Amino acid sequence: MGIRGVHSISLSVSSIEKNLEFYRDYVGMKVVKDEELASEWVSRLWNLPAGTKARRVALKNDLRETFLELVEFKPNTGRSIRERARAWDYGVYCFTFLVKDVDRLYQELGAKGYRFVSPPIQYQPNWVPWPVKEVTLVGPEGVLIDNFMRVKAEEYPVASNIVRLDHSAWMVDSHERVKEFFGGVLGLDQMGEMVVPEGLIDDVILLPKGHRVTTCFFGKKDENSMVLEFLNISLRGESLAKAARPPNLGIFQYSFEVDDLSSALRSCRERGFTVLSGPVDWKTNRHGKLSAATVEGPVGVMIELFHRQD
Repeated sequence: MGIRGVHSISLSVSSIEKNLEFYRDYVGMKVVKDEELASEWVSRLWNLPAGTKARRVALKNDLRETFLELVEFKPNTGRSIRERARAWDYGVYCFTFLVKDVDRLYQELGAKGYRFVSPPIQYQPNWVPWPVKEVTLVGPEGVLIDNFMRVKAEEYPVASNIVRLDHSAWMVDSHERVKEFFGGVLGLDQMGEMVVPEGLIDDVILLPKGHRVTTCFFGKKDENSMVLEFLNISLRGESLAKAARPPNLGIFQYSFEVDDLSSALRSCRERGFTVLSGPVDWKTNRHGKLSAATVEGPVGVMIELFHRQD
């Protein structure tokens, strides 16, 4: 079964325009798609009430193949997926931008009234050879957006402070199901696994002291798409799976293109991952005819699998 890296990460938003002010006007991503989704398709793919409407805007920057998709559902609940969550609760934690100057970003967005989990913190990871400086922003809809810079690293070939969409971090109860899904079902490459030095990221994510953290990464080595990071912390978390569904607000879905949708869904079922909806056939302005389905991935995160029809 052929599969590519992360095609897109989807955010349920209360207002497309408000989010474009951040992701397009401040971050500098380009709008590449703006479409109204058919109500029948919306209700069937995401198990929403008949008549639910949705507008979807896709954004992209030049140095990453993964799209960021803003989906405005009408009606929506007005509630953020992470509004009562702790850092170690199970589900999506954040997605990340690589930036040139973290301190500049912290000052600029602080002046605009944005909140941060903590001030910029510099540390030396044990999985890369350079020190980093990191700060986590509470963005629109309460979405956590991690921003980091490589200290004393090479120049980046872009004019803006924000270089690219980099990776996304999940909190998980173990790495076993992560490997079963992303390695076994989807066939992505495991790109590292390690124990995080004690206390290294405690202040970055406001983690209580004295807890063990392990992490692993999955992606496609031969593609320029987003990498996924999975953090397992020796604290018992609560699942965000019930909240992490549209029309609640925040990160609700990751999408992957596959060559054979039937084979992918069969593999999901054989390995114990629930198919939530579909396949649903529909037509898009950008990609033509598609067949798509959603499955429940590790820690209940919604995964869309789709196939382009010739």
